[in-house]
Amino acid sequence: GGYVRAYSSLGYLHVSSDIKEAVRSYERAVAENVDDGGYSNTELGEIYLQGYAGTPVDLKKALQYFLKGYEQGSAKSAVELSMIYSTGNNFASVDYVKSFQYASFAAKMGQPMGHYNVSLNYFYGQGTQRNYERAAVHALTAISLGNDNAMQLFKLNSLAGEFVRIVQKKLVGV
Repeated sequence: GGYVRAYSSLGYLHVSSDIKEAVRSYERAVAENVDDGGYSNTELGEIYLQGYAGTPVDLKKALQYFLKGYEQGSAKSAVELSMIYSTGNNFASVDYVKSFQYASFAAKMGQPMGHYNVSLNYFYGQGTQRNYERAAVHALTAISLGNDNAMQLFKLNSLAGEFVRIVQKKLVGV
């Protein structure tokens, strides 16, 4: 009940002051299956991915926590999984289909980085069919939601002319 949900909140309060206490609070919330929309799992995934405040980096744990956070509905976990599978690293190989799946979930949840990642999948045809129209829609949505990475996409000299024309049409409403 209320006490269990409080563990998740305690984790949040402890992040800036005492990372070890935050980890304990989040782990307790996870162990007791707190329904916090995947927040505790996502935060633990971040802590183990980045190795915050002396916490050892544990990529396998990070991946497990992100997967559990995603299963609980966390758009932030979905974004992390999308990035993990789009870049590959020591603990997960590149899988563009999975990357697109997770990015699409995050975009549907209104996550700016989810829209940006989906735009890249469509732009490069990774994990889905290349589609400049859909790439443009998601890139512009990401920008409208404040994603600076999407702005950088438009600064690339290598952008396909067709993509640029589609974006221009969408911007002027033609």
